[in-house]
Amino acid sequence: MDIKKEFFESWKNSVISVIDEKYSSSDKVMDMSDEEKILNYISYIRKCANHPFTVYESIQIKEMIPDNAREVYNKIKGRLIDGKGVVPYLSSQARKLRPDGLFNDWNILHLHLDEIHEANATENRTKETIHLQITNDSAYLIKIGTHGSGAYTDPEDLNIVKQNWPDLLASMPNVNVEEHMDSQLFEDRQNGIMTIPVATNHSGDKEAVLTNSLGYSTKNTSNRDLEILDRHIMPLLNSILETASTKMDNPDLLKKGDFHYYPENELFTYGFEEKGKFIALLEVNSKDFFEHAIYTCQDNLEFKI
Repeated sequence: MDIKKEFFESWKNSVISVIDEKYSSSDKVMDMSDEEKILNYISYIRKCANHPFTVYESIQIKEMIPDNAREVYNKIKGRLIDGKGVVPYLSSQARKLRPDGLFNDWNILHLHLDEIHEANATENRTKETIHLQITNDSAYLIKIGTHGSGAYTDPEDLNIVKQNWPDLLASMPNVNVEEHMDSQLFEDRQNGIMTIPVATNHSGDKEAVLTNSLGYSTKNTSNRDLEILDRHIMPLLNSILETASTKMDNPDLLKKGDFHYYPENELFTYGFEEKGKFIALLEVNSKDFFEHAIYTCQDNLEFKI
């Protein structure tokens, strides 16, 4: 028995069980493979941005903020700085685990300039959106956008990033520049086809660039999320397992356990049933778990044995 593999598979199954229960009425989610569900869920967690960031604003966005949305704009900035996350401002599509071409392709997240809660979850959102890019410790507010045709394929997003923070878009000087029409780029994303983006630099020259998104698969899942799953979450779980094995009086009990995920309580538990009673061997705060896996990429996560 490979206990590390079983531990990892049990963790994945606990997340899939939550997804299946929450989205049981969504044909689009239920038609996804288990891997697609996991990766799209990690993508959703990344969009929640539950981590403190240093916030940077482009020169352009400061001139774009509508007066009637300035208060919400400042709230979003404050939540990013304080690590409170941006869940109230996410789109309904993000909540439905739908693939996001703008996010998967260019690593640009869009947030609405109004709040959404259970009471107004089905109402129309504002037309105005904030486009931003998030890295491990920084959030870059790019522009105020709007809904509509071409809203998420607009090369102006990349132009602003290149002109304000050139290091975020690596130049590819030996690649021929070929701009793509909005409609073609949208169609390519839908079909899982990646294209090399083009941005205009400070000098007004167009150049091929490389985003930090890592691209996406033909199933429209993010390669960044696959990296997080395989290279961050798996090692983090291995570290938890190794630490628990050294601290428990009877580490063989770990072979009997299964993970259970309770997102409403921000909790992962690992344990087993005995005589109708659940015996918890480990408890891990799920918010801390995902923050370690996505942002800090460290294996020093505290948990309860």
